[in-house]
Amino acid sequence: MPAARIWPSGEQYFSQINEVFAQTRWQVGIYGAGVTCKRLKESGKAKFFWLSTSLGHVGSPEFFNGGEWHLFQNVTEIKRPYAPDTIDTDVANPTQPYFGAWTSHGPAPRHDPETATAILDSRSFIKKGCVIMAAPNPKASMARKAFTTTCRIMTAEERGYFGVSLTEDEEIDGYVHVADIIPGGLTGNMPKWTPAGACSTSMQTVARPSKPISVEALATPPQRYVPAGAD
Repeated sequence: MPAARIWPSGEQYFSQINEVFAQTRWQVGIYGAGVTCKRLKESGKAKFFWLSTSLGHVGSPEFFNGGEWHLFQNVTEIKRPYAPDTIDTDVANPTQPYFGAWTSHGPAPRHDPETATAILDSRSFIKKGCVIMAAPNPKASMARKAFTTTCRIMTAEERGYFGVSLTEDEEIDGYVHVADIIPGGLTGNMPKWTPAGACSTSMQTVARPSKPISVEALATPPQRYVPAGAD
């Protein structure tokens, strides 16, 4: 159904929600695509904007890169032995210290902008989910796509690949070619969506990079690998 037919119903719904909430302490927020968040922001019908993870939704890169969001749905979910359920890793906007969370006692505490900035800086967007997943063989990897949009870069570039973590731990889960990753953190770097298809590489077997590097070391651009004897 064309957006022009859907949108009037959406606007009417949020108009009614705002009328009801005006009598209460509640505020209106929206979880959805960039174009939806943008229209409700411009019309003043929502105050908090939780952007869904899909890079393919209309307007999402523009809304994210413009810094207008409060919470971005990072698709990564992790398990820990001390937690009965998975822990999501949604990321908060450092310029928006409160994203609308609440408890039974009232608003939740505001998050720390410095911590939120460090989290955004430590992750990178992956294009088209092109991750070569680690194989049991410790010296090689096998080609496989991973359904994810972000990762943590764990190694310096080696032979055109970065070792990456997809689960917020210190283990290398796979490898991404330099052409399929956007280094430099998440802030302002959400890529335009491209149709699913082949990655920028042939996904051939790659040797495991030597060892993980610290987050601090990532502040220095990695050196491109040059074979011995090459110019």
